Amino acid sequence: MNRRTFVKIGLSLPVLSLAPVRVLAASEDQGHRAYRPGERISPEVFVQDKSLNAQKILALCQEWGAPVNVLYIYGGGAYKRKSKLGELWCRDSFEDLYVLRYLHEKYESRKVRLIPVACPPVYASRYYGFKPRVFLDEPDDSPTFQQAAKDFIASTEKAVARRYVPVETYYDLRYRLLFNRRRDLKPGPGYGPVYSWQGKFRSDRETQKYGTPTIWLLDARGTILHPPFHGNLYHAEPFHIEYTVLDLDRAVQQYL
Repeated sequence: MNRRTFVKIGLSLPVLSLAPVRVLAASEDQGHRAYRPGERISPEVFVQDKSLNAQKILALCQEWGAPVNVLYIYGGGAYKRKSKLGELWCRDSFEDLYVLRYLHEKYESRKVRLIPVACPPVYASRYYGFKPRVFLDEPDDSPTFQQAAKDFIASTEKAVARRYVPVETYYDLRYRLLFNRRRDLKPGPGYGPVYSWQGKFRSDRETQKYGTPTIWLLDARGTILHPPFHGNLYHAEPFHIEYTVLDLDRAVQQYL
């Protein structure tokens, strides 16, 4: 992997019930792989809005008919760890959000739609003030889970209010998009079904436990346009940069 020099662009830049096609056992991971360019995502893939209503990714892509939809998966609010950069639990996500802000300023929404999706710290919830494994073990109707969901959303919405995230954000409270199928990380019985599409937005080359941020480009039909952008480690020693805003911008322009 190539290490690249990059320039950070600051904030001042102008810059429910869903039936799965197939459900897997939580420990099943043989042959599971990420989406490939040219494949269409499952029509059942969903996230939630800030009111906890389910929103299917395909419907979000079709809603505006934009030729390019940027699915930006990032680590959201740090809840009680307010000393974290931008009050987001994922430092790399905070540093990387300049990419999202740049695209927001450069492109009209009808050409490029941004779909940010915030993920909670599911494997370290206790550190951030939540009950241990609350997003992995508690059922949806659990008051503990519902309160944790509300608290996480409220803490993430601060980043939207401060314009770190320049548009409305969605939520992946169960960490389904970047689902890690390591056996030692599998969820408990209260988690509910593990859908066949879970983890298919996690790059096959991803080695981190979480993998945030990860960026995908999709067309209005939900077709994958480009391999995922991921792997930027702004706070590693040494730091490691897999893509810059220029790389992402060039990729977007290919499909306009």
